[in-house]
Amino acid sequence: NVVVWSQANPQTKGLNVVAYDTQSGKTSYVDPSVHAQLHARTDGRYVVWADCRNDPKCNYGNWGNTDIYRHDLQTGKTELVSDNPAQQIFPDVSGKWVTWQDSRNDPKSITPHLDWARIDAYVKNMDSGAEHYMTAWQIGQYAQHPKVDGGKLLYLTRDTKQNGALFLVDLEAYEKARKP
Repeated sequence: NVVVWSQANPQTKGLNVVAYDTQSGKTSYVDPSVHAQLHARTDGRYVVWADCRNDPKCNYGNWGNTDIYRHDLQTGKTELVSDNPAQQIFPDVSGKWVTWQDSRNDPKSITPHLDWARIDAYVKNMDSGAEHYMTAWQIGQYAQHPKVDGGKLLYLTRDTKQNGALFLVDLEAYEKARKP
């Protein structure tokens, strides 16, 4: 079992993702960097986070243009998941699936205030590289903190009046339905 969080790294002076293996007692920085790494999640093998390396003004209080990265704890390999020039935050991972909250369709929205935004849920199949745009909202609607587990995507939608709905998507069926 692995637990992840972000903390100041005295070596890099950055806010970095830390992985703690509860069985071995080993603690390590996942991908040491001078840039802030936020909102880490793990499925035990993979760790995902929002990364500030492409926005020098980005930090824990100002998320800015964050990108999503995935690190494989078994191989030590870190890979880019999404680097669209907008804000990608709140990632989650389950095996080959990575999901996140994304503001690329509302390029003015690179701050975390949700009263104006158009924020969508995206998911990527890391085996095939296929990225899927899961929502299609207007300004003032958003998909909040998507979660993925066992090939199922769950996300909450809201609008400015706080009307909401939950969606559960079988990702294997979703991809199969879109193949020619």
